[in-house]
Amino acid sequence: MRPEQKGRDLGKAVIQPDHDAVAGKPYAWDIIFTCGKKSITDRGVIRFDVPYGFTPPQISYPSQTGFTTVETSNSNLCAVIYLKDPRTDAGNEGTWAVHLYVQVERGRLEPGDTVTVHYGKGHGVVSAGAGAFTRYFEGEAEFTVLVDPDGSRSSPHGGFQLVDDPQPRVRIVGDVATHLFVVAPSIVRPERPFPVKLTVRDQYENTVSGVDKEIVLTLADNQEYVGRARLDKRGCCVVRDISVRKEVPFRIAARDADNLIRGVSNPCLPIGQSDSPNIYWGDVHVMTEISAGLARPATAYEYARDMSHLDFCAVTDGDDADGFYTNEEWEETKEAVRKFYAPGQFVTLLAYEYHERRKAGDKNIYYCTDEAGLFRWSDLEGEQPQALWKALEGTRALTVPHHTVSGSGGLRPWDYHHPEFQRLVEIYSVWGNSECDACSRPNFWHNNFENSVQNGLARGYRMGIIASGDSHDGLAGNSSWLRLRRGYRNGMVAVYASELTRNAVFDALWNRACYGTSGERIILSFGLNAAHMGEELSGEHDRARRHLRVRATGTAPVREITVVRNGNEVHVYKGSAEDEGFEWIDKDDFGDVSLTDYRGQQFIYYYVRVVQNDGELAWSSPIWVS
Repeated sequence: MRPEQKGRDLGKAVIQPDHDAVAGKPYAWDIIFTCGKKSITDRGVIRFDVPYGFTPPQISYPSQTGFTTVETSNSNLCAVIYLKDPRTDAGNEGTWAVHLYVQVERGRLEPGDTVTVHYGKGHGVVSAGAGAFTRYFEGEAEFTVLVDPDGSRSSPHGGFQLVDDPQPRVRIVGDVATHLFVVAPSIVRPERPFPVKLTVRDQYENTVSGVDKEIVLTLADNQEYVGRARLDKRGCCVVRDISVRKEVPFRIAARDADNLIRGVSNPCLPIGQSDSPNIYWGDVHVMTEISAGLARPATAYEYARDMSHLDFCAVTDGDDADGFYTNEEWEETKEAVRKFYAPGQFVTLLAYEYHERRKAGDKNIYYCTDEAGLFRWSDLEGEQPQALWKALEGTRALTVPHHTVSGSGGLRPWDYHHPEFQRLVEIYSVWGNSECDACSRPNFWHNNFENSVQNGLARGYRMGIIASGDSHDGLAGNSSWLRLRRGYRNGMVAVYASELTRNAVFDALWNRACYGTSGERIILSFGLNAAHMGEELSGEHDRARRHLRVRATGTAPVREITVVRNGNEVHVYKGSAEDEGFEWIDKDDFGDVSLTDYRGQQFIYYYVRVVQNDGELAWSSPIWVS
C-alpha cells in the first residue's frame, strides 16, 4: 500500500467529469476537494497527484497543454498553486504521480469549503493545443489527493495524509480499433483441435471494447477457412476446436467481415509425438497498486488471462521499498492466486518481490503452492541475502534476480549465490536488457555491466534465463510503462512443460526448461548432445565432442542466431526465413576454453540468442558441460 497514512476528518475529493476517457486524447477536468471537519490553516497544503503519462500540469502558458488554475469557494481565502513543495522546494515527481501543491496563504479552509483545481483549462470545450492529454495505456487513473493541514510536514512518509476514500479516478479506454491481437498455441498436435484467442486493439495496443463484429479465421499463407466467432462486449473472443492439417509451421490470420481490422497469430509448430512437451507463455513480473503500480492483483490476473491470452502469470508486488506490503494485501494476493488458477486453462503463481537494495539487489520469490509466507527484507535479521535463503529453508521456492545492471552502483548480486533457490535470472523486462555490455536494447538506468547476466554465468552459477514485464500498470503481458517514461515492451517467458498446471509450470522453471523473449512468441529449441536447455552434462564424451542443435521459428524473418560460449560469440548463423535451424560442433579443446566455477570445477556454458529482422529477441537457457 502507499506509505502515507490516511487522515481523519480531512475531507473528500471528486473529479468531474468522471466518465471514461480515451487513451492519448485531450480533456479538461475539475478536481474538487471539500474540506472535512478539520480546518486547513494558513500555510496548510493540499497535494493533488496527476498520474504519470498524463500531460504534466503547468501554470505559465494558458494556451498550451496542461495549463492549470485553482479556485476556492471561500472568498476570504487566498490559495496559490506551486509545482514544487513550497515548504521544502522538493521536486514534484513521486512514486506514483506528478505532484501539484495548493497552499493556503491567507485565511483558512473551513469545513465544507472547496478547492477546485482546473486541470487542462478546466472549463469549456478543449481546443486544439489546449487541454491535458491522457496517458497512452488503458486502465484506471487515480488523481490522489493528500493534505498537510497546518503546513508542518510532520506526518510520516512525506508529510502528507490521504483524504478519505474513494479517491478521484477516471478510466482510460482504448481508441479506435486498428488491428486484432491473435494468439494460437505454439505447439499443435495434428490429431488434436486447438483454440485461437483474439482481442481487438488500438494503435497503442489497448483493448477496444464494444466492437460488435464477426471474425473469420483462415490460414495465413493460403486463406483457407478454418473458423469464425463473434467478439464479446469486451472486444475478445475464443474460437475453439480449430483443426489444421500441416506438417510445417503455420500462422492463423483473422479479419472482420468488412476486412477493416486484421491480425496474424504467432507461429504454430506441428509436432506429431504426443509425449513431447508443450510451450506455454507467461509474464511472471507484474506490479500492482500494492507496490508502485496500478490495478489490483485480481484485475491483473484477469487481464493476463482474457486480454493478453497468457498461459501463466505471477503478480510480484514489492515487500517494503516504494510502499509497504501489508499482511492483508498478501492475503488478497493469495486469494487472487487461488481464484484464477484453472488447471489446463490458466496458471497463477504465488510470488512477490524482495526489495533488498543494499547488497545483492532485488529478487522475485516464486512459490509452487498458493499458501506461503511473505518474508519482507525489513523484517529479517542477519546478513542479506543469506537471511532470505535461511527463511526459505524447507520451502520449494525460486529467488530470481532481475535488471541486475540497472541502478546497481553499489550492489553486488553475483557475490552471493544459493544453488537451490537461485536457479533463474530475468534477463529482460520493460527496463531493458541485462545480458552483457553493448547488448541490444540496453537497460536505460545507470548500467553497471559488472553485474550482467553473462558475468553471473561466468562464475558458474547454473541459472536459466527468463524474461518478463516488471510492469507497473497491471497490464500483464502487454506493458511498456515505467514510472517516469515509456520503456521497452515487456518481455515474456516460455516454458517447456507436459501440461498446463501449477506444478508442471513451476517444475519447468525449476529445471530451467525455459527461455525468454522481448515480447514475441518466438519458438526456440536448443540442444547439446543429449541435453536440452537448462540441463548439465558431465561425461567424458560430452567434454570431447559438443554437438549443438538449434531451431528458431519467429514471428518475423530470423536475421541471425548466435551461439554464446562463456560470454563469447563463437558461432553466428545468418538467416532469412521465419523458420531457421542449424547444427554446429564445437571442436575446441574443453580444457583450453573452459572456465573455473565458484566451486573450483571446470565448465563451459552455452546459450543462444535469436535476433529477428524487426529487432525482437529471444534467449535460451544455457546448457552446461562440466
